[in-house]
Parts: sequence; structure tokens; C-alpha cells
Amino acid sequence: MAVVCEVVRLEPLPIAERIETQRRVTTHALRRFREALEADAGAESWEVMEFPAAMILSDVCTALGLSDDQRYEVLGLAGRGCVEVLTEERAAVV
Repeated sequence: MAVVCEVVRLEPLPIAERIETQRRVTTHALRRFREALEADAGAESWEVMEFPAAMILSDVCTALGLSDDQRYEVLGLAGRGCVEVLTEERAAVV
């Protein structure tokens, strides 16, 4: 029995289409992030919630699927330190 292999050449997507696809993926990830925030907040309204900015930024990086190295680059040294301290404090409570 002969095996026939066919090579199919795929053209790359035009840049505008790739950008639009990435925007849809990012929008979906950020919407899921917002929904998780709302679920965690329960009945508390957005106007009275307080979050450390570094934690929000770190969570957004995670929602976007960034690697730890990319997240650390976004947070900077001070933000990374803040997230580490808050994470350790939360872990001690649990």
C-alpha cells in the first residue's frame, strides 16, 4: 500500500487579521478576569472595592497568559515585591 503525502502551503494571515484575532483573544481574557473579580466581590459594588494596584496588574498579566518573566517585567521591582509580600500574607492566613 502506497502512502501519499500532500504538502499544503498555508499563507500567513494578513497582519490586520492577526491583530484583530489577538484583540478578540485579549478582550475575552479581560472579560473573564472582570467576571472573576465580580464573582469574588459578591454584593460589594465596584465603587467601594479596594485592591492593591500591583495585585490587579499581576492578575491582569496572568489573565492575558503572560509568563512569569513577562509579568515581572510589567510589574517592575517594586510591584513584584508588593505582590510577593501580599501573596505571603494571604498564604499565612489560609
